Amino acid sequence: MTSKAARFQIIEDLRARHGLAWLLKLAVVSRSGYYKWRKSIAAAKERRHKEHELESHLLAIHRAYLLDKGYIVSQPVENDRKWLP
Repeated sequence: MTSKAARFQIIEDLRARHGLAWLLKLAVVSRSGYYKWRKSIAAAKERRHKEHELESHLLAIHRAYLLDKGYIVSQPVENDRKWLP
């Protein structure tokens, strides 16, 4: 059997073409469970967006501090987040 999250995603995809009540009955899931899933997806997307903004801000501060104080900046390792001593 398909996981509930997969069934909820299928319902979301087909919702524009078919009635919600019929899709929920066909997928054997509750209406409240479906709306709870939709809310959690939106909350996770918002949380990822905020974390990305915070990470960018902190990296900008870190770079500005290192350049402002005259520290020798080491070579970055593969990405901007890890530094060699």
